[in-house]
Amino acid sequence: MRLLAGLSFLAVVATTTPFPLSAQTPPPLIERARLFGNPSKVQARLSPDGKWISWIAPRDSVLNIWVAPFAGPTNGRPLTAETARPIRSYFWAPDSSQILFVNDKGGDENFLLYSVDPVSAQQRTLTPFEKTRVEIVGTSDHVTDRILLGLNNRDPRWHDVYSLDLKTGPRVNKAESDQIVSAMAAKNIPVTYVLFPDEGHGFARPENNIAFNAVAENFLKTCLGGRSEPIGDALKASSAQVPHGAQFASGLAEALSGR
Repeated sequence: MRLLAGLSFLAVVATTTPFPLSAQTPPPLIERARLFGNPSKVQARLSPDGKWISWIAPRDSVLNIWVAPFAGPTNGRPLTAETARPIRSYFWAPDSSQILFVNDKGGDENFLLYSVDPVSAQQRTLTPFEKTRVEIVGTSDHVTDRILLGLNNRDPRWHDVYSLDLKTGPRVNKAESDQIVSAMAAKNIPVTYVLFPDEGHGFARPENNIAFNAVAENFLKTCLGGRSEPIGDALKASSAQVPHGAQFASGLAEALSGR
C-alpha cells in the first residue's frame, strides 16, 4: 500500500507540475520515415573477385539488390524485382558468379535460397521445396563452387546439412537414395537405380530427361507389361549411371553396353 501511495503521489506531481520549457527553440523532430522507412542504400558489398559493388536499395519502394561495376560505381542497376517481400540480406557466392539471398513469398515463412547472375540478372530458385526453411551453414574461400546449407524439408523439426552445387542446383541426398534401393532389393522388390550426377531436383538437360523417361517406360513394360519405345540410343548423350537393377528395364543393359 505504501508503494501504491508513493506511485500515486508521483503521478499526481507529474501531471500537475509542468516541466519548464526552454526559452530556446527546440530541435526539429526526426522524421518518422527516416527512422522506420526504407534506407536509401544499405549492406554494401564487394564481390570476392573485386569486380563488382553491390547493395540493397528500394526499387519501386521495395528493397531489392543492386549492382555496379567496381570501375563504374555510378552505373548501378537493380538485379532483383521483388514487389511484395523486401530482401533484407544477401551474400556473394565464393566464386563471384552469382549473388545469393534467402526470402519467403508474401510472408509465408518458407524461406528459400535464390541466386541471381550479376551480369544477366537471371534468377534461379536453388531450393524449390514447399514448407521449407533454409539455413546457411557455411561458405569457403577455397571451395568456391559449393556452399553448405541446412534444409528441413524431410522433417520440419530438423535441418539436414547438404553440400549445394551452385552451378547445378540442389541435389538429392545420395546416401538416402542408396538406403532406399538397398531396402527394396533386400525384399526382392524390382528396382532400377538411375543416377544423373549433373542434375538436381528435376532435369536441366533435355538429354537426361529423355534418358530417364526411356528407362522408366521400359521398367514399367518389364514389370507391368504393355508396349514402350525401345531405349535404343536414348542414353548415349546423357549422364545416366545405373548402379543397380538394369535387368528390370527392357533393353537397358544393352543400351549401357553400347554407349
